[in-house]
Amino acid sequence: MQSSFWETYGTAFRQTYERAYQEVSEREKQKKKAHQQKDLHFLRANLSHFCPDVPAERHEAIYFRLLTNHWLSARSFRYVDFGSLAHMGINGDTDFLKPTDSPRPSRIFCTYHLGGYRAVLAMLLNAGYPLTLVIDNRTLRSQKEYIENISAQLNQYNQASASIDMLDAESPAIGRQMAGALHKGRSILIFLDGNTGVGGIYQRNNRQLRVSFLNKTIVSRSGIATLAHATRTPIIPIISYYKTVDGVEIPYYDCLPAIAPKAVQAEVFVRETTQQLYDLLAGYVRRYVDQWESWFYFHKFLDFDALTATSSDDEPVADAPVTAFRFNEERYSLFKIEQTGYLFDRQTYQAFPLTDDAFDWLHQLEQSSDSTSAEGDSASDGAFIDHWWSQGVLQSAE
Repeated sequence: MQSSFWETYGTAFRQTYERAYQEVSEREKQKKKAHQQKDLHFLRANLSHFCPDVPAERHEAIYFRLLTNHWLSARSFRYVDFGSLAHMGINGDTDFLKPTDSPRPSRIFCTYHLGGYRAVLAMLLNAGYPLTLVIDNRTLRSQKEYIENISAQLNQYNQASASIDMLDAESPAIGRQMAGALHKGRSILIFLDGNTGVGGIYQRNNRQLRVSFLNKTIVSRSGIATLAHATRTPIIPIISYYKTVDGVEIPYYDCLPAIAPKAVQAEVFVRETTQQLYDLLAGYVRRYVDQWESWFYFHKFLDFDALTATSSDDEPVADAPVTAFRFNEERYSLFKIEQTGYLFDRQTYQAFPLTDDAFDWLHQLEQSSDSTSAEGDSASDGAFIDHWWSQGVLQSAE
């Protein structure tokens, strides 16, 4: 990397990061006043399930860093000079990026929503790959023009004509469409941890796999490995992350060894390869836990029936509260969606709508640093105590 470029980048980064953090902090302060903190509490739930070794005290700091990095990336600050591979920390097996006069062979590039992942697209277009990007319908509608603009700028920078197509991951014909793109000599870029697949992210069917990921079992689509086996196309995992040097986040990209299709039964290859791709991600998430944007929605890959069954095995709640109690913040959170308040069970991901009085009573208790007497101050307090104690929302403070 050229030191003069990174000195300039470093100065700009510190200034811009400070601005981003201040804007994010002010916005989140206003959201906290209005109790609009659903995203924070879902992130807390996901961290508790998948990375229980991360202290709860770190959850909010992780949340703020993710939001600040998203602010920077959404404004293209990361791509100070995205046309040049010299300014990207690319490691590993990079033979597929070397200049060539021959047409690029088709590849399936698998990446994740970690670090500076948006620049993977620029990396591959810059290397001359005709790309077909597979993304969910919402992202396709909201970012199609933005992605096409990046492609045009790269072509202008490189005096090239690399092309990019985009496919809807939720199309019923997505498998045939991806195979057709490979047959035409194009390469596929797909995000393993984000594409919803046919039927939406909550869809469950016998074509899906249950695989281990961090501390849980998730339900995964199997399309990437199935496509690779059917078309005999290798998968190249690319994982991005930031390293912080003197207060400056520098993006790095690890190009991991290609996963070549094996002469084994499709079912075996698909199961083993899908597990391998998630194992790769897990290793990086453990190291860069505050750089993975999928924390905001990855609970959608969990088996909720199993979570609920586990919850039902908890120890029964005592019949009556003891002399002092407190809000069970180790398990529950409170937030509002618009004007409706909810009690959120972070263990089961269930959200229960509350009346205004119930929300205010629980919120006051949640914010109290002292235990509360079991008698309560009014008849309504007594009713709230009995109900929430029986549900396990209140705990003994003795």
